[in-house]
Amino acid sequence: MNPRPRAPDTRGAGSPAEGSGARPLRAALAAAVFLVAACATQPPSLAPPPPGSIPSASPAPRVHGTGGPLPAATSKRILRKLEKQAPGDLLAYHLRAIENIVTAPLRVGNSARLLIDGPATHDAMFDAMARARDHVKLETYILDTDPVGQELSAPLARKRAEGMQVNIMFDSVGVLSTPPEYFDGLRANGIALCEYNPVNSLKARGGWRLNNRDHRKILVVDGRIGFAGGINISSVYASSSFARMRRKPPVEDGWRDTHIEARGPIVADLQRLFLDAWKQ
Repeated sequence: MNPRPRAPDTRGAGSPAEGSGARPLRAALAAAVFLVAACATQPPSLAPPPPGSIPSASPAPRVHGTGGPLPAATSKRILRKLEKQAPGDLLAYHLRAIENIVTAPLRVGNSARLLIDGPATHDAMFDAMARARDHVKLETYILDTDPVGQELSAPLARKRAEGMQVNIMFDSVGVLSTPPEYFDGLRANGIALCEYNPVNSLKARGGWRLNNRDHRKILVVDGRIGFAGGINISSVYASSSFARMRRKPPVEDGWRDTHIEARGPIVADLQRLFLDAWKQ
């Protein structure tokens, strides 16, 4: 189903609902393709796809502006500019492969900031949430009750006390080690919670499958700022990349991953993904 042309209802996630339907990445992938192409540094050793691997019958990716589809000539000009940043036909191959999977178009008019590790990501996310004026919507696989999880709960409780809407969706497997008391505290502060595909099938509403998990990491603040990438709400990501450059990190340093902060029309697509998941 194509995303609706209008902006999503930013306050549509009210009472929590539990669901288990598998959800394609759709707009999130389209967002990542466009945003990363605009800001990432190309690894020098990355080889182009083999000759003939781009299906000749594949349609050119759609490019939309704030008013809808752009003229064909404008779309081609934008894509040619992006292709200059990638070796050979790599970007064209990637864009057309994604176009055959997702239903959301590429969108222009966005700005993106690459957050290179856990500390940079958590700092940016918490700063955005502290500046929220209307709502906060967070979807995450892991939500730990470690220092990062504790740092999350206090500012969101303050936002609820100020009358803002706060919704958190988390995966049931991703929080197996998180004490129930942590979630009780969030609920007591008025934060709406949704457990994706409960491990306990008796809590599910239908279509239950144990291995159907939600690995998204999305944050949307006020419908203006969006975050997506690979970093969960967990201190496992607390090791800085700069420290790793100076030494070989021990295993206990945790995971190294990356996130993107985005502003512009693409944030509405991230918000729509969250609302669709919440409704399921």
